[in-house]
Amino acid sequence: MKSNSSLLKITSIIGFLSITISLILIINNPASGYEISVYTNKLFLIWIFLIGSIICGIFIIVQQSILVRKKKWIWLLIGFTLIVLSNLIILLMPIFRGYVMYGRWDILTHVGFVLDILQEGFVPKDNIYPIVHIYVAEISYIINRSAITTIVYFIPFFVLQFIFYIYLLSKIVLNNQKKILMSTVTGTVFLFSYLNYQVIPNAFSIIEIPLIFYLYFSTIEKKSVEFNILLIILLISYPFIHPLTSLVLVFGFIIFEIIKLFIEYKIKDEKKISIKKFNVNISLIMVIIYVMWLSHHYYFWEYNIKKVIYWLSGQYSTPSISKGILEVFRILNLNNVDIIMLFLKMYGHILIFLVLTLISIKIILDKISTKNDLKNNFILIGWLLVAGLLALLNLFSTVFNFGIWRLLGMIAIVFPIFAGFALNEIIIKQSSFIKNKKMGRIFIIFILSVSSIIGIMNTYPSPWIFQTNEQVTKMEYSGNIWHYNYKNQIISDNYIKSSFRFADSILGSEQSKKRKDIPRIDRYNTIAGYKLPIGLIPSHFNYSNNSMIGNFYNTEAYLPISKYDKMYYIEFYPQLDEFTQNDFEKMNYDSTVNKLYYNGEFEIRLICPNN
Repeated sequence: MKSNSSLLKITSIIGFLSITISLILIINNPASGYEISVYTNKLFLIWIFLIGSIICGIFIIVQQSILVRKKKWIWLLIGFTLIVLSNLIILLMPIFRGYVMYGRWDILTHVGFVLDILQEGFVPKDNIYPIVHIYVAEISYIINRSAITTIVYFIPFFVLQFIFYIYLLSKIVLNNQKKILMSTVTGTVFLFSYLNYQVIPNAFSIIEIPLIFYLYFSTIEKKSVEFNILLIILLISYPFIHPLTSLVLVFGFIIFEIIKLFIEYKIKDEKKISIKKFNVNISLIMVIIYVMWLSHHYYFWEYNIKKVIYWLSGQYSTPSISKGILEVFRILNLNNVDIIMLFLKMYGHILIFLVLTLISIKIILDKISTKNDLKNNFILIGWLLVAGLLALLNLFSTVFNFGIWRLLGMIAIVFPIFAGFALNEIIIKQSSFIKNKKMGRIFIIFILSVSSIIGIMNTYPSPWIFQTNEQVTKMEYSGNIWHYNYKNQIISDNYIKSSFRFADSILGSEQSKKRKDIPRIDRYNTIAGYKLPIGLIPSHFNYSNNSMIGNFYNTEAYLPISKYDKMYYIEFYPQLDEFTQNDFEKMNYDSTVNKLYYNGEFEIRLICPNN
């Protein structure tokens, strides 16, 4: 026992020392400007030390879960502290290194929504999911900090709430200390990619799902008025958090009730099904609020109803998401081996958890008729069915475009519960899979460590997974502030890659929409992800057809260009053949292009028609 205690002490010291060294390295290596990746070579040691501290935490927790009969909770606390602190540093990495914020698209518009509330004092009529924006605006007002500062510090602590929610849900679903520990430690793995760095309503709504399920199962088990009130409050607010998640939750609760009736009839040998036991109140509350709220936003119904009509009449020919993904592979010139490697790098940890979840489901289905304590596990399988079927429908249909990546997040949200269950059943209980206790411990540490590493390397977009770093630099943001505050509002903007999103975060979404000089067009196609929309800067600035870009225009136009814009086409995706280094150099000698502003990483050009 003494040797085991000494090993834990040494592991703890190594873990905390690794965290300390990583912090020193981060502070002494601030970003000097836009960089190709958060995972740059000069930061290699930082990631090694952070991953090392997480593995130390996993080792301590697994050691206590398997080898020690009488647990010392102080060691479990140390283990989780190592993992949570390391995860917090990873999530705060952009702030520590001097980024203004991380995320260049939706998150900038959501900053604008928060500004709308702070500036106007009310929620604009076209804000379809205001709860998160109100929440952030309240915090911003109370602490007297800007919306953008509040959001960048709010994100990491918000994401880490998920671990606590998984702990609560596992307590009521699993009812076993070892299973609870395994589920909670699997909940520390970063499963959600872009949801880890963007406080957007979709992310908020997905991460809160385990809390919803905890309250739901608590109302079943404890029949408590307090839990019922909390559940109703959350359900009433959910359509205002995100409509899609609310809709999927409605289907989920209906399936839950059907499974409960099945358990009563088939497993408990009830003579007949009592419809009175089918509780429609939860789904009914959400549907009523959902319809009332969205009916206020008539454009939502108009757009989606038209979409269905066009699809039924054969006028809707947009390719399915699966075809769009194949188109991306074609554009990026990826062969079969590249595609497989990309899949493993992006979703290897999801695949591991999926396998463990399928094993868990098999065990539950085999034992449900003899073990009543598996009832909640069995009910929770219904969520995987609902979210999984919707994801498949979304992947191959051209009309039901819920957002495949959102649905994948909803599926993965309960993976830690099932993965923890499976690890306990096939390893800790010494099934025929692994007989040796030491090998079982090594297997669990290996599985969780590999999953954590893949999750960490997916936390931020990078060339490692064929994605661009979404860093917003101080020079880029200050340049945009200058541009939108002092530009001639008669002259419209044209974009290369960056878009109106910066205007939203500076002026507020409502004010940005009122400006006719700010076109609300993102430079990407929602299916393929890399196409250029019609009506903005032509490919190669039209130099393929003419010596002056001004020959392409009839009126003056502003052209904001950031270092990110240039790197996107020159270094990240040269195979797109949209803009080259030579194109940017030609602008310096084009008499129809004037440089108005330059600060090192951001410039404003004024394009004048040749006439």
